[in-house]
Amino acid sequence: MPGSHLAVDFYTQLRDELEQRVRDSIGAIEQERYRLVWDNLPLWYNLKIFEYLNSLGAVVVAEVFSHTWSGSLDQSKPYESLARKYLPNMANSTIQRRVNIILNLVRDFQANGVILPTNWGCRMMSIGETIVKDTVYKKLGVQSLIIDVDSSDWRIAGEAQVKERFAAFLETLA
Repeated sequence: MPGSHLAVDFYTQLRDELEQRVRDSIGAIEQERYRLVWDNLPLWYNLKIFEYLNSLGAVVVAEVFSHTWSGSLDQSKPYESLARKYLPNMANSTIQRRVNIILNLVRDFQANGVILPTNWGCRMMSIGETIVKDTVYKKLGVQSLIIDVDSSDWRIAGEAQVKERFAAFLETLA
């Protein structure tokens, strides 16, 4: 619904609510210990995995997927508007742009960890994860977890395996 009044109204209300929560020091969970950036797509078949992370004191404070597809459209210039929105998209850009986006998200959201899923169903978005991991650590001292999953196919990595990897990663952050 990009460009619609409904979307603008929704996100305006969401922004205002989040600003109020920041002013009131209300976080997503009560005992936040870890602030994470999530690269690539979420596990669409199991979004409750974020609740599992919350139960371990971790909150995904920023994710690349929404950031990648964000931006406004000018209805009076639809083609130019679409070009400006999609050409700089990380899927159409360089690994350095991807690294810079993640570095900025880590800084802006004061994250202390990054989850880098190598998504079997969207391999082009998984290229360069080791470069991202190494650069984020070298420049910011922030650890990353590379994990093989598929955003749509639960058979690639079982829930128990994913939870085990997340728990081990958070232990290293501790």
